[in-house]
Amino acid sequence: MRNYFFLFIALQTLFIGSTSTVYSQEIPVINFSQLEQKINAASDTLLIVNFMASWCLPCVAELDAFLKLEQHLKNEKVKIFFISLDIKSSTSNLLKVKKEKGIQNNLLILEEPDANKWINKVDSNWSGALPATWFIPRQKQRARLFEQIVTFDSLLALYNQFKQ
Repeated sequence: MRNYFFLFIALQTLFIGSTSTVYSQEIPVINFSQLEQKINAASDTLLIVNFMASWCLPCVAELDAFLKLEQHLKNEKVKIFFISLDIKSSTSNLLKVKKEKGIQNNLLILEEPDANKWINKVDSNWSGALPATWFIPRQKQRARLFEQIVTFDSLLALYNQFKQ
């Protein structure tokens, strides 16, 4: 009986290890410098960056609004990034959220050991609270962060404000 217990523990460890491997293969991990490169490469596109985490219930709840906006604006020059602040080594829920919500593209894990080094680059007034949405118009200097829960209607209104 004792041998079966150790076999169970060994199999469970193997399974958990393989889950994180699948996770890291399906959701790219980037650092803030790589995110900045993606932002700078989109010179003719309005960017909407949704900072979220799978453990943040309001973040997960508002994903539907972003996905609806993405579908609504599919013929416009707009790109939505979902930037997860989940810790890479313990984020099994993120893959589940991705599949349940039907997120197809632009879900990335931001892995930065010191949030204080990059949060001020987004917005010096950002407390770091989630959810947060960063609108980056073509004129990058007009970028603005919204530290609040959003709906489809509020996202659409913000899009209309920033699309010029």
